[in-house]
Amino acid sequence: MNLVSSIRLPGDGLRKRHDQVKWSLVESLRAMGMAVRPEVYGIFSAVNSAAANHHMHANNRERQGLVPDLMWRDGDGDRRLGELKSISLSPSHYKTNILAQHVHNAYAVKRRAASIPGTYVRKARRVDQRFNGTAVNAVGPMEQRLKDFGDPCVTPLVFGWWGEINSEFDDLLKYAASVGASRLWQPMLAASPEKAQGILLWNLRRRVGCEALRANVQHLMDRSAFITGDAAAAAARRDRAMSTYFQGGDPGSVGQAYAMSRLNHGPRGDGAW
Repeated sequence: MNLVSSIRLPGDGLRKRHDQVKWSLVESLRAMGMAVRPEVYGIFSAVNSAAANHHMHANNRERQGLVPDLMWRDGDGDRRLGELKSISLSPSHYKTNILAQHVHNAYAVKRRAASIPGTYVRKARRVDQRFNGTAVNAVGPMEQRLKDFGDPCVTPLVFGWWGEINSEFDDLLKYAASVGASRLWQPMLAASPEKAQGILLWNLRRRVGCEALRANVQHLMDRSAFITGDAAAAAARRDRAMSTYFQGGDPGSVGQAYAMSRLNHGPRGDGAW
């Protein structure tokens, strides 16, 4: 089971699992009254050189690696970035020799979460040095833009195979529960905002954990075709659908069209961002 759930296979299953939890989380935070923006494109455009922006628009993989999953405002009104990641049931994440000692404090998701902010900084630094004229060991415009969002520059939000989450993820849920309690405690018929906050936090944790488990199970079921032998036919159907839907069969054409639309017409939505 650990091999089937973790290796890369056709069908985009890892992204589907990620997005299932992401959109459920966005819905939950908005229900609490938080202003949440998913898929945060364009945060570096204003500080990048023309060469760097061209590279980001032309290189879909590089661009996706520097597009945070979420943006929200914290209690001080500052904007915060969040990056959602999942981990599969694999020896690289769940090391059997130490898992039993750390199962109650979510060792695996903590370990994955610790690497996320540094990964963002390294990617931004690489673009700065290649395209923004930044010297080695100097802070370039992309890296500085990341640091403007606080410490850590990107909040890691990791869910594991058993539905567990890291402490930063839980902190976000606690904040969401406090926001929701301040406006919902009376409709909830709670004795106080503090009582309502505990109830809302319980429900947020339950919702995120259950959605993570559902996404993991669906991910495993979707991959059963590669065990039963139906994978070739399924892959052929996907290829035909992609060649019909995307220009030239290239999904990158949609990203390029989207980027050009944003460039020509500007972002739409909540002007408060």
